[in-house]
Amino acid sequence: MAEGPQTGPAAPASKASGDVGRRVAARREQLHLSYEELGLRTGYAPEYIEYVETGPATPGIGFLLSLADALETTVEDLTGNQAELPPGIGQAAYHPELVELGPQECWELLASHGVGRVSVSTDTGPAILPVNYLALGGEVSFRTSPQAAPARASGQVVAFEVYPLRLERPGGG
Repeated sequence: MAEGPQTGPAAPASKASGDVGRRVAARREQLHLSYEELGLRTGYAPEYIEYVETGPATPGIGFLLSLADALETTVEDLTGNQAELPPGIGQAAYHPELVELGPQECWELLASHGVGRVSVSTDTGPAILPVNYLALGGEVSFRTSPQAAPARASGQVVAFEVYPLRLERPGGG
């Protein structure tokens, strides 16, 4: 027999029922902010912020922008739009900071990889080519045949970059 609607006090809302709500709650708690403090930062009612965290809310972009700013993060982080991106691809941090590296640290970082790209001039224009390389003694070396396009880099000023390759398998193996 089916039961009809029940009267009386409403059941308590489950904590952080949606993905956005869980992310907002986690970030707010990480910053040790109360609903009231976050309300002051955003200009929105603390009750609405609590509803977003615990209810089936679908907040608008204006609220998300205010919330992201107040939580010192991005809308993408709050909505989970970065969750499935592979390593090395994405946007800069919320407050990116350019950090100047010294020559020694640059060479150490360069030596910790092994796959890169070199740009060379060809008959049809510039070409950017992948190479396996070794960084040792203040030089970058790679092996190629004399007829291959990367051989054109020999003795020339070229651009070189480390290729952001990850050799990790899903599951950490």
